[in-house]
Amino acid sequence: MKPFHFVRLGLLVSAALSLLILDKLAAQQIRFRPPVLLSNRAVELSLTGTVAGSYAFEMSSNLSSWLLLSNGIATNSLLTIQHQGATNYPRLFYRAHSTVPPLTVGVQRDTNVTVTTLVSIGGGHGVLYGRDGTRFTLTLASNSTPDPQIITVKLVTNLTSLPFARGALGTILIEPTNLVLWGAATLEIDLATNIDKREIISFRANRDGSGFQITPDRVRTNRVVIPITQSGIYGSALATAAELANAAVIEIAGGLSFAPLAFTPGFKIKPAFIGAPECFPAKQQAADAARSQLDRALAEKSRQIEAALGALRHSQPPGFTEDTLSMLTPITDDLCTFYTSMILPRWANAAATCNCPLGAVLMEFTLKMDRERQLLGASDQCINMEALPICALLHCCMADIRSCCEMGFKGSTKVAAIRAILREQSLLDYGDCVTFAEAKVAVNACSSNAWTGTFSIIESGRTNSTDSANGHVITDSVEYNATFDGMTVDSAETGSLPSLQVQINFAGTQSGRDFTSKSILLSGTCPPGSQRGGSSSTQFDSQERVTAGETTYQVNLITQPGGTFLIFGNQIHSATNLSAPATYNVVAYKQTLSCNGSDSTVNNSTTSPSSFSAVPLPFTTGTMTGSNIVSGTSTVVDTGITPSRTYLFKWYFERNATVP
Repeated sequence: MKPFHFVRLGLLVSAALSLLILDKLAAQQIRFRPPVLLSNRAVELSLTGTVAGSYAFEMSSNLSSWLLLSNGIATNSLLTIQHQGATNYPRLFYRAHSTVPPLTVGVQRDTNVTVTTLVSIGGGHGVLYGRDGTRFTLTLASNSTPDPQIITVKLVTNLTSLPFARGALGTILIEPTNLVLWGAATLEIDLATNIDKREIISFRANRDGSGFQITPDRVRTNRVVIPITQSGIYGSALATAAELANAAVIEIAGGLSFAPLAFTPGFKIKPAFIGAPECFPAKQQAADAARSQLDRALAEKSRQIEAALGALRHSQPPGFTEDTLSMLTPITDDLCTFYTSMILPRWANAAATCNCPLGAVLMEFTLKMDRERQLLGASDQCINMEALPICALLHCCMADIRSCCEMGFKGSTKVAAIRAILREQSLLDYGDCVTFAEAKVAVNACSSNAWTGTFSIIESGRTNSTDSANGHVITDSVEYNATFDGMTVDSAETGSLPSLQVQINFAGTQSGRDFTSKSILLSGTCPPGSQRGGSSSTQFDSQERVTAGETTYQVNLITQPGGTFLIFGNQIHSATNLSAPATYNVVAYKQTLSCNGSDSTVNNSTTSPSSFSAVPLPFTTGTMTGSNIVSGTSTVVDTGITPSRTYLFKWYFERNATVP
């Protein structure tokens, strides 16, 4: 850690703003010039250092949590910045320090070693084997993502300009670039038995290698575990004490001009989660500003944490095997302080301003922080979800959408946003905070449908068998899961009660996974004099087809005298295609450890486009609930395929009472 040097205190800029200026000394002396309060109320900060030196300005409101304000190069030994949001705080502290310029590493990927997996509300799991047999395991817990997503993991074979001379122990790329996670996933990288675990350090970078920084991890007996909160490049390496110290001061690219506390961090968030940005742009701008600030602040905190963990590992005696709770507790306490000072205070502001997109941003960061602390060993209740104004903000989201539709911004995207709110509250276990009746009022405002309602499908099937004898273990697995969850986007009817012919289109999210695998483990005893006592062969072959995205399902309804009805339906992804696009992934891996030491590894994978269709709703009859409501369920079991598949259909349709 670089030492702090207090050189100037209590410089009064205005009656509302006191500044405490700190100089953080590194290899060379840094001197602040007197700050200047400009006519636009911004504060101008200047420092003098060495010619062409790289420096960073940081700010804090409490001397505990520090945020990067800006960084840059001192031209002619002078660097000047403007802090636009300074007067929005009653008191601020500043410090500056020398830095290593932002680092971009060169990235070489192996496109033939790839695994693709589906992540749904129930979670997800993917395993990738490197060319040398290194195993990478990506695991997402349930409720990690608000929408089903396809995640791809690719092997990275080489990184140039890596600040660790011995290279990487293992590196992968996680895509897509716009991956949105609620809560941290975990990446586990298997470790060889002969490495010095005191020197392990983990890192991340953007897809193109820019934005390189060290990132928190946890060293276990035979693996390193890295919390993952966004897409990008992740890996681990061995670092000397000098290399660790150098990596700890590599700056994060870019800088920020902070807005007041009311306007907090920004990030990319899916339209369905931000209410109605075209009608309430100021709310979205506030959320974007908030995300940007928190994103940068958390990146800076992550770098500090990994630097501290790396230093602790280097201080351990030889034979160190894994991080202990005594090492990790100060780290998780630091993350708790970050949450209580940087995230928690913003919740009250989001509720007071009824800012739906800001609430979504805060929820994302809160869940990520909670999950990351758990992965690093925390067992306390630093984050109390029940005390947060989540229910109030869900009502704000629904009210924004309804108001926007009443302004004339109607259509299927607004209906999808309503559906997303109902799904989010289920994801967060908030029951009927927003009732279906409230959602129905919003749907009616956003469309002119004669009919409204919901339609869903759950498809499942699984089989697993293991045969073991004479040193052979053969496991065969087949698994099929698919879902569709939709809400009415448009409808049309002909005829008159009680005999109607109705066509209802439901827009919704479809996810599906069709997975088949075979693993074979062979083992034997080597003859005397061999290099090994035993030989083994591990073989794994799999085929997986996955899909995730928006699609449309069309249901046809016929009402009949006497209150009975007939329904049937099928998927309509587009005007010319009844199926949704999918990805087909094939993996063939084999590792052989022979008696004479001539080991071999074969690892091939291919990815190609495919398609995925939701099962048609067969002709089904029932009795209406009253004169305007059609609801029910239907279960179909197909035993003609292996494994047998069960299809559960569920529907609820209601006719607008104002329709003639």
